[in-house]
Amino acid sequence: MKINELKTPCYVIDEGKLTENLKILHHVMQRTGAKILLAQKAFSAFCEYPLIGKYLSGTTASGLYEARLAQEEMGKENHVFCPAYLPEEMDELVKICDHIIFNSVSQFLVHKEKIKEAAAGVSTGLRINPECSTQEGHEIYDPCGTGSRLGITRAELDKAIQNGFDLSQIDGFHFHTLCEQNSDALETTLDAVEKKFGDLLHGRKWLNMGGGHHITKAGYDMEKLENCIRRMQETYDLEIPNILAISRCVYSSSLYNPYRNFNTMRSLADSSDSTF
Repeated sequence: MKINELKTPCYVIDEGKLTENLKILHHVMQRTGAKILLAQKAFSAFCEYPLIGKYLSGTTASGLYEARLAQEEMGKENHVFCPAYLPEEMDELVKICDHIIFNSVSQFLVHKEKIKEAAAGVSTGLRINPECSTQEGHEIYDPCGTGSRLGITRAELDKAIQNGFDLSQIDGFHFHTLCEQNSDALETTLDAVEKKFGDLLHGRKWLNMGGGHHITKAGYDMEKLENCIRRMQETYDLEIPNILAISRCVYSSSLYNPYRNFNTMRSLADSSDSTF
């Protein structure tokens, strides 16, 4: 079908560009052993999940329905993070997710018994706040901004441990602080993570470095990204899943409407990013 034969308006996904971008991400995985996940909040066109699943390790969800979609349509690793979970949501999440990340110790404690009782092993994580902002002009949604409640600070975690919380119940840490940035911002963030949480990374199984990485943008410093990944792997013996969440980091699409002469291409090569 020719583009001028399409019923409009409609979104058109360029599978050639999608595949090209997925190969870039897959090569990072091959060179480093890291895992890269599709965050569905940014791109949930599940008709493309079979293609995406050929290149990426799995998906991440921001709630029950995205987790269910991932389990049904891709069937690979299924990670979920939400600031707060309802008890009835957790009943299903422990059955369909292999990684469940909590925003606070209190949230973990609410649901830990259901995780223990899950038939399949569920790996648990805490979202941490390294209190290091590398963004400019995004203060309104900066996870490390003043007053942010996304992630637990070191002071909050220390208080929980002092009150008897057993950190050995937590397999990994997750941070997400970037937004359409190069790997120098990741390097700065990792310095802060190590300064604040480095002693606690020993004994963890994985570190999820979130997203906001402009990986497929021209000029992105791929070598520095891969060095950052290896640094954490080698220093702390960690598995590194990265969540590449913003839709432009994995696909290219256009909104085609000839009647309005409106055609907005979102190409990874020109304006890609990745985040969670």
